[in-house]
Amino acid sequence: MCFSSYFTALGRPVRSFIVSLSGTLIFPAVLLFILAPAFGLNGIWFDFTAASVLIGLLTLIMAKTMKI
Repeated sequence: MCFSSYFTALGRPVRSFIVSLSGTLIFPAVLLFILAPAFGLNGIWFDFTAASVLIGLLTLIMAKTMKI
């Protein structure tokens, strides 16, 4: 989530919004519907870890492709 503030400070509000929304709503919700039926209770617990990894990858891609 600290990259959301970083993007905001650089004047990139759309990237900040995407990182923030993806990390708190989109990835956890989508992964919950995928992992819970596949792995049961363990899938629910794994949801948070998988969402964090995905948001980390998304943030790295967005930071690398940004022109300052």
